[in-house]
Amino acid sequence: MNEVPEEPVEPAVPGDAVETVSAPYSAQAIVSQGAPVESHPPHAPAHSIKDFFIQLLTITAGVLIALSIEGLTEWNHHRQLVREATETIAREIADNRSALNRHFNRLG
Repeated sequence: MNEVPEEPVEPAVPGDAVETVSAPYSAQAIVSQGAPVESHPPHAPAHSIKDFFIQLLTITAGVLIALSIEGLTEWNHHRQLVREATETIAREIADNRSALNRHFNRLG
């Protein structure tokens, strides 16, 4: 049998022990298990107020874009839930109506 080489995985929180994961686990599998997304700081510190505000604007734009996308997906999910609920209620009303009609027809 071939041995699978193990590769270290960075700890989720600084100070945690480094885990060793065998090769069948891909980076995507680790991310899907709840590992934090990796982010990188700027290459150099801000040397002027202009650089600082450009970095701040870039970060703010990224956060706003991410929140907008999340909001749109939630809105779409809620629309689907409303559509399903409306269909279920309409079906329930039709079933109740037909049950009442059958009951009244039996009574005569």
